[in-house]
Amino acid sequence: MESLILEVNTWDHSRMAAIVDWLNDHEHMKHSRQRHASHNSTSQQAYVQNLIGNGGSYLVFWDKKSLVGTASLITDTFHGICEIGILVSPLKKKHGYGKKIFSLSLEFCLAHYSPYKIRCGCSSQNLAMQRILLASGFELEAILKGEELQDNSRK
Repeated sequence: MESLILEVNTWDHSRMAAIVDWLNDHEHMKHSRQRHASHNSTSQQAYVQNLIGNGGSYLVFWDKKSLVGTASLITDTFHGICEIGILVSPLKKKHGYGKKIFSLSLEFCLAHYSPYKIRCGCSSQNLAMQRILLASGFELEAILKGEELQDNSRK
């Protein structure tokens, strides 16, 4: 896998159109709470501005040819917590990019925020993200039963 290019806290309408398409792809977002909303360029720009305005970071990852994925780092500076969430291009999934994006996001988080704790969560059905978290040294701290509504039932 080639190295990735990282952009921090950037917004480019033409580039972000792909991310909006990913967010509106219900099959690709089946493990994300984002699947419950309709996204457009304006809503995504507002999300990024709000994230940055609240002390977080929006990371965009590229290879030499295309957009690979994003990461959102949500911070709670009072409690010293940083939460990492990643999104991988549908064209790049199952090729190790999720692990690479998460690893680079974790490095960025540690270098720029020095958090007391890093928090990550995923759906119980998102086995790929669970593997990434365990391989990255994270430990299961809690299972939040019934927190998500999927297919009209609590998961």
